[in-house]
Amino acid sequence: MVAHIGFLRNLRQLYEGGVTQKRLAEVNGDSQPAISQMLQRARVEAPDVRPGTHGGTAYEVAARCAAGEIDPATMRAELIGWECDKPMAPSAYPDVDDVSPHAEGGFNHQVGRALTHGSSPVRTTT
Repeated sequence: MVAHIGFLRNLRQLYEGGVTQKRLAEVNGDSQPAISQMLQRARVEAPDVRPGTHGGTAYEVAARCAAGEIDPATMRAELIGWECDKPMAPSAYPDVDDVSPHAEGGFNHQVGRALTHGSSPVRTTT
């Protein structure tokens, strides 16, 4: 999974640097629509690595731990210190549902995804 995140990040960075989707498709042996879909996923799943961490998302940090690239203590320290996006202010209108859906790139979603995919080596003890 870590390699795929790295691939998506590189693809996104190349595109943001001016390489066309058509050229990316040619080099990777994919279609332009496939590259477009990968770039959409890359915007959420493969942002730039945050300074002082081992990933661009909480999921990536957990995946790197599961892959043995970082130890569990490092993962926990990075996730504890993770700067989360600020939640939206509630609506002033009582009839409006002001509960925001979890952002796909949000911390809770990312950690939940890591746990669902078995990427977290976190153990609980009783």
